[in-house]
Amino acid sequence: FLPCASIANIGKNIGFLAASASRAAIHQSLTKTEGKTSNLGDVTAKAGSQAILASLLGTGFGIIFSQTFCSDYGTAGILAGFVVLSAVHQVCTYKAIQAVPLKTLDRHRLHIVLDSYMKSNLDQAIGQSDGSE
Repeated sequence: FLPCASIANIGKNIGFLAASASRAAIHQSLTKTEGKTSNLGDVTAKAGSQAILASLLGTGFGIIFSQTFCSDYGTAGILAGFVVLSAVHQVCTYKAIQAVPLKTLDRHRLHIVLDSYMKSNLDQAIGQSDGSE
């Protein structure tokens, strides 16, 4: 049990680190408004509250699902539930990040814009490159 729990904890911390790095950029992009004072602290606090609520609901659903699958289908049921719920989580995260317009250029987005410009000799708007990522 201890090696499995240790590996799970390492994976959780790597995921948290990656999420924290992207979360800061998303919060900052949500607070950029022309002529208005941005409140990054307010956005971060509300996002933290939503994350805690989602975590508590996920834990509750996880307990219910594990009791259901464990008693009926054993380990195979738990593994199948984990795979399905992980896939749903990944799709939802991808859709959420797609919905946030980032108005800055990182290397990947700059490459898309420059590649399009070089191919068509026309300047492509940054907003149009969002679908190419």
